[in-house]
Amino acid sequence: AFKKNAGTEVTTDIVMLRKLPPGETRRGPAWEKIQDFTNHDYLKIPINEYFVERPHLMLGNLQVTGKMYGGVEPTLTGDGRVLEDALAVAISELPKGIYHAQRIDSPALITKPTIPAPDFVKPNAYCVHEDGRLCLNEDGVLNPLDDLPVETRSRIRRLIDVRDAVRDCLRTQLDGSGEEQVIETRQKLNAAYDRFVGRFGYISVPVNQRAFHGDPDLPLLLSLEHYDEENRRAVKAAIFRERTIHHKQPVQSVGSPQEALLVSLNEKGRVDLDHMITLLARPAADFLPDLKGMIFLNPAGNQWETEDQYLSGNVREKLAAAEAASVHDSRFRENVEALKSVQPADLPAPEIDVRLGAAWLPPADVQDFVHGLLGVPSGVEVGHIHALGSWHITADWEARGATANTTDWGTERYTALELIEETLNLKTPTVYDYVDKKPVINAQDTEAAREKQERIKERFKEWIWSDDQRRERLVRLYNDTFNHSRVRTFTGEHLTLPGASADVRLHAHQKAGVWRILQTPNTLLGHVVGAGKTYTMVAAAMELKRLGLAQKPLFAVPNHMLGQFSTELLMLYPCSNILGAGKKDFESQNRKKLFSRIATGNWDA
Repeated sequence: AFKKNAGTEVTTDIVMLRKLPPGETRRGPAWEKIQDFTNHDYLKIPINEYFVERPHLMLGNLQVTGKMYGGVEPTLTGDGRVLEDALAVAISELPKGIYHAQRIDSPALITKPTIPAPDFVKPNAYCVHEDGRLCLNEDGVLNPLDDLPVETRSRIRRLIDVRDAVRDCLRTQLDGSGEEQVIETRQKLNAAYDRFVGRFGYISVPVNQRAFHGDPDLPLLLSLEHYDEENRRAVKAAIFRERTIHHKQPVQSVGSPQEALLVSLNEKGRVDLDHMITLLARPAADFLPDLKGMIFLNPAGNQWETEDQYLSGNVREKLAAAEAASVHDSRFRENVEALKSVQPADLPAPEIDVRLGAAWLPPADVQDFVHGLLGVPSGVEVGHIHALGSWHITADWEARGATANTTDWGTERYTALELIEETLNLKTPTVYDYVDKKPVINAQDTEAAREKQERIKERFKEWIWSDDQRRERLVRLYNDTFNHSRVRTFTGEHLTLPGASADVRLHAHQKAGVWRILQTPNTLLGHVVGAGKTYTMVAAAMELKRLGLAQKPLFAVPNHMLGQFSTELLMLYPCSNILGAGKKDFESQNRKKLFSRIATGNWDA
């Protein structure tokens, strides 16, 4: 086994020991001393006395041939027997009846009956069981909290009453219940809240927050009051006195193509022609002329897009695609005319800063510059590896030996070709001397090389635009490569935000931010403090989930902002199901549990 696993051969001792039971005295053969054993070659070898008395338990001939520590170690060599057979014989001769299984009488395990958590009780949420006991839902099992102080249990029970009351109030607002039922649940909410505040104080008081800590609906409870920490006073939220969510029925029909477009953008997040046909009960051919200039068919993906989406981005590329498509389909002539009207104005040569080494420069132009600089007709090859952003130059003996290379545009230590290659790769030349095999900067030669490099750069700037044909070609290349995009203007005025509280009204810039997040893969909300970025992000996340563009939106916020962010989220979307993970949830002992909750829960955020 050792040879197979480790590539070595060793003599192995198989030792079996038994612990003495209480009261038993030591007995059996001796095995603690060393004695000399005489082998077949009449050599005396010191080994354990147990094997001196029982040489038949040594499965081989004892020799002094070990090589591990110098070649004089005792080792067993083969004696002609098969090792497996010899081992079986040796084991059969060992003492029998030595091992006795120890019997341990242990008290019967007392198993507590488990109480499965009902489906309506969220993970880590408090609830009152049918038997009246306060419980906590942990991993789908209700664990009674009988060990909590009586006052704490009373506090939690009253908070559960408030939580259930606000849930009922929100449910009636969302499911289209009659106004009388909405008013009834609102009155129950007021009663539950007043009863709690009358005995335990405001919900936002730290002692109440600590009692309900960990329950996923704590942010919902905190959103019920506007608490002033300085005055330690709270004002009830709007839900205590008015409807905050209006049940929105899906739009079944509209009167104009423009209205159908707005409904499609609001409900589908895009131009959905089939949905518009259903809303208008008219074929697309009848109403598409009324939307001329408002939507365009993109030939690249054959999808309808709004004017602000289609006439933005790389409009030069879109124009080329539209012109190619219009050759075979006259519908795209409208696209061509619209795209021509939004093409960015070309930048003239004086406004384009071209440096030697710019990645968009054709290597052939750089090669022509080098030939002209060195005064040679050929012999220099310039290449560029676009993936690495690396330039390289190769030259024949004529170019390397040219006076312009070694003297006019180069130095004794740095030739012009070397300086050009350094410049192309955005490097600054440095000349080293070696003193005692250690590099030391030669300041004088380094300064001379850098001065020649600057002269080469200035010469290139003069040369690049000196030829009319080259100038026109490079200006066209630059504008097509970089000056091709038109910034899209976003407006979210059509958004109705189903599920949002009517007590909170988003500003135009917030809705524009929401619409931009829905339409683009990434968005930066570069707004000042107090501009409402939280509501913008929350509304965008809820719309992404509603439209099926996201399943479980995730917000990463600073630890100290977690409570405030959760509360503001529930102020805008009171019925949302959120999971707020604090710093402790990411500790090693809690991390797996947290991600299991994320995976198994249908969270809105």
